[in-house]
Amino acid sequence: MRAPSALDYVVPLAVVGLVGYSLLGDQGPSEGEQRRKSSGGLALYAVELADVKSLMRTLESEFDASTAAVRRPVSDQYCGDSAEDDQGDQAVVSNLRFAEDGSITGDGIDGIDGAYTLSGRWAGDRCAWIERYSDGFEVAVTGTVEKSGDIFILFCSSRGISGSADLTLRTAA
Repeated sequence: MRAPSALDYVVPLAVVGLVGYSLLGDQGPSEGEQRRKSSGGLALYAVELADVKSLMRTLESEFDASTAAVRRPVSDQYCGDSAEDDQGDQAVVSNLRFAEDGSITGDGIDGIDGAYTLSGRWAGDRCAWIERYSDGFEVAVTGTVEKSGDIFILFCSSRGISGSADLTLRTAA
């Protein structure tokens, strides 16, 4: 009888690993990817859009005009990079105007998706808006204004793509 070699141990382990990966490794598209493919993204977006519109109504009712001048976020250009669930991350530039009445208006451009206009509401450190792109799709956005003045956003598009971005307030050089 011969002494076992390293191959006697390595080969069975490699076979078990390959079989295990083929059975467990690639589970296929995630539930979100499947939902996006089957609905064209519209089902997911419909839910998110309803949530954003509800939040905008809440922000309108919570808006306190007596503290607006003190708590109003800075109206200026915000820049960042998106982290998108379809791996389509891109540069984001948003020109946001926070009005004294609690409304938000603005425009922007994304590195891949192009130009958009936006409108929404803010109150305290929360905000929500809807972006309308020149290509005909929309993005529902919710955000939190941080103490630094930057804004962290979560979004979902009518194409069924969702993600987040840290929007940094542009500062003069």
